[in-house]
Amino acid sequence: MWSAGYVQAVDWRWVKGGVAETGPAVVWMRPRVPLVAGETTTPLQALMVCVDSASDVSSELDAASWGFQNPELTVHLLREPVGEWFCVDAETTLGPGSAGLATSAVYDRAGLVARTSQALLTLPRGPR
Repeated sequence: MWSAGYVQAVDWRWVKGGVAETGPAVVWMRPRVPLVAGETTTPLQALMVCVDSASDVSSELDAASWGFQNPELTVHLLREPVGEWFCVDAETTLGPGSAGLATSAVYDRAGLVARTSQALLTLPRGPR
């Protein structure tokens, strides 16, 4: 249920979990195309492209039956990122209603570089 454009624009190397699995997951990833056509993507830009999908990486609901939005994303950088590959170690926690929270620890080749949190709004797909 992921958008083919984004999925194809990123290289994915799954360590734990996968797109079709629910639960915590770990993936090394990098953008395959420039963020802006004709410009080199910086490590910070590449990190931001990757961490925005932490809630998708660690989904707790079947994407065929549930949709969700990320109304906000907070990224706490510990230092300037290096390289183009980032490891997103993500976990999603759902509340009793439609709200949830996806968090992640993000690594680059030098170690831990950031922690993230994303608020989630979940809704069932299909007719009601």
